[in-house]
Amino acid sequence: MEQHEHIAELKRLLLFLGATALILAISYVVPAAEELRPWLPGEDLPLAHLLESGAEVREGEQGELRVVETAVIPQAQAATAAPGDLRAERMPKRAPGIATLLELEEGVLDPFFEALAAVEDGEPGRIVRILHWGDSTIAGDGITGTVRARMQARFGDGGPGFLSVHFDPRWSYRPGIARWPKGDWETLSITFAGAPTARYGLAGTVSTAPLDCESCTSSVGGRKIDDAWQKLHRFDLFFQAQPEGGTLSAVPKGHRGRVFKTAAKNTYDRFKEFTVEDGATWMWFKAHGDGPVTVYGIAGET
Repeated sequence: MEQHEHIAELKRLLLFLGATALILAISYVVPAAEELRPWLPGEDLPLAHLLESGAEVREGEQGELRVVETAVIPQAQAATAAPGDLRAERMPKRAPGIATLLELEEGVLDPFFEALAAVEDGEPGRIVRILHWGDSTIAGDGITGTVRARMQARFGDGGPGFLSVHFDPRWSYRPGIARWPKGDWETLSITFAGAPTARYGLAGTVSTAPLDCESCTSSVGGRKIDDAWQKLHRFDLFFQAQPEGGTLSAVPKGHRGRVFKTAAKNTYDRFKEFTVEDGATWMWFKAHGDGPVTVYGIAGET
């Protein structure tokens, strides 16, 4: 490769790095771009641990992984370190993983398949609800989205199901659905914890509109199909009752809503059901600012 080609490649690399740095910087200046920020205050600096640690991950005789702090234990000593030496083994001892078939007791899934059969047969009002928990392999809705689309194509679309009021797009993403939070919601996930109580709701995410936040609103609903938003006929709004809790309004789009207090002597979980015969595309809710309002999300169904 000629020297001028090397220079051109270097210029493109520098341009790319500069553009990336500019985009990241903009995310910290523009409030609307907050969800794109790669780092938030309170988290460890990205990649910083790679500079701070001299650890190596090594495979043991039985296939187990062990972390060796090379800065503390010379390589020659690490190989002969005692099994209980915490400096040599930073991860718990365990046998190597072996793939096995999923074994279930006979008939344990019969009620599930019977419910699906009832839906397929057109039983009026029958809905099958499925919960899928997992780690980062489903964070982008790749696996879950594929399974959901195939199930709905065969058995019918019962709606988006449970949707949190707010979420961290780095760890959980559900594309194509109506979800527009506004205001200074404080959202915490079970991954990083930090909530005053061990209550994070069905999706592991809890959002609180603090005192005096009258601008804290959110609209949550179904997905867009052929340029039209899906109509839902039932909304369950899940929220937290708590001492000194504020007032919360909830309104299915184009219909009458409700205003209710979330204050209670003790902290516990509650929900309000909304039935809309002719359907609504999403539910809008608002904190009145007279006290903290903590919301998990809604479940929307057709």
